[in-house]
Order: sequence, then structure tokens, then C-alpha cells
Amino acid sequence: MSRPDVSTERRHQILDAAEKVFVRHGFAESTMEQIVEESHLSKGAIYWYFKGKDEIIGASLARMFERSLQDVADQLKSDRPIVERLMTVARCATDQIRNARQLAGVELEAYAMAARSPQMRRRASGYFNAYIDAFAKLIADGIEKGELHPVDPRKAAISGVALFEGLTLLWVVNPDLDFEEVLAHAAGLMLASLLRDAPRPNLFPVVRGDH
Repeated sequence: MSRPDVSTERRHQILDAAEKVFVRHGFAESTMEQIVEESHLSKGAIYWYFKGKDEIIGASLARMFERSLQDVADQLKSDRPIVERLMTVARCATDQIRNARQLAGVELEAYAMAARSPQMRRRASGYFNAYIDAFAKLIADGIEKGELHPVDPRKAAISGVALFEGLTLLWVVNPDLDFEEVLAHAAGLMLASLLRDAPRPNLFPVVRGDH
């Protein structure tokens, strides 16, 4: 009788343990010994799946991004009105942040690592580009169906990602911020500028001085 494949379960067990260690100690100060202890697995079992801490960090960040990417991918398959699909993406993002609030500081540290490490920067850039591409396809679908203004889908997607990531970073340094309320307000403003049914506000008119 063949043994069941538990590799996916074991990887998640290790990453769950590692994230708890990263929250307590940060990326730099965390050790493989701490991850081994938290996981309740043997050292050999950890190294069977991951070569070292850097690989675990990369896999942990990839898992965070994959969850967000799947949320957008699910909406690409839907035929609901675009406003409902975009708001679903926003709600999923909010739920993910709320349910993993303790990881917000880890995300901030990942930004700092990306600023210092070309390898981490390439990895983060790849994740963000994949998410932006999927988000842009969702916006393009809304444009094609006549529900959204004919904007540049990729630029609009980048603006949406920047809005969410910026609010997340602001929340990390200001925990008293009502993240969900502010995000809902910001998402509403963005939707109002995209929806064909709503007047398109000119938020940044060109002001020409007399020179």
C-alpha cells in the first residue's frame, strides 16, 4: 500500500511555523533552529523541503502573493458586473490583511529587503507584475464590456495596487488607522473614477501659470 503524499501539507506546516518566528524576531534575527522548534519537525525534515532560511523567506512571501493572485484570477472567470468583481477583490485583500495582521510588519521588512537585495527585488517585482497583469486583465474586461471608462488598464491596475500597498504600509506604522474603513473609502473613490455610469472627476487639473 503506497504512502500518502504529505509534501504540500509539510511545506505549509514549515511555512506556518516560519511566519510565526519571523513575526517574533524579524527576518534577520530568525534562525533555522527556531523554525525547527516551532514546526515540531526534525531538522532533516526542514532541510528536505528547504535549503535554508532565505529559501523559506522566499516561499513564505510567494505564498502571500499567490493567495492575492488567486483572488483576482477567480474574478477573471466571473461574468458578474465589473463593480462587484472589483469590490470582491478589495474585500478579499482586506480580509487577507485582517486575518494576518501580525504579518504586516513582515511585509514591511520584505520591502526593506527588496531595497537592499537585487535578488529579493527581482522576486518581489515578479510577484507584483504577475498581480498587476491579472488586475489589468480584469479592468480591460470591464472596459471591453462598456462598464468602465477607456483608461489604460495597466496604469489603472498599478494605481490600485499602489493604493492598497500604501495603505497597508501606513497601517503598519499607524496601527490605530481604521484600515478597512479607509480602504473602502479609497476603493470607492477609485471606482467612481473608473465607472462609466459615474461622472469621471478631474482630480488633478493642469494649472498653467503665467510665465
